[in-house]
Amino acid sequence: MGGPRRRRRRSEGPRPTSQRTAGQLSVPAPAPEEDPLVVLAKIKAHIQLVEEQRRRWVREARRLGYTWSQIGESLGVSQQAVSKRFGGR
Repeated sequence: MGGPRRRRRRSEGPRPTSQRTAGQLSVPAPAPEEDPLVVLAKIKAHIQLVEEQRRRWVREARRLGYTWSQIGESLGVSQQAVSKRFGGR
């Protein structure tokens, strides 16, 4: 099952990476000079935009006749979770 794992000391911090991937999104590693609070505020704005788009596309999918199960599968959640969150009965 592979070789022994090297434990990193706390002082080493996270490994620097040039890119991190979340699904299909490529996210650059933070620059050392960036203020984390400014970056977090930007992330919050992006999350709000993504949530608005997700609500819009869930409504569109329902209008086109897709089931809550199909929508939930595409979002990676159960039919019950998606219908509860987006108003299905």
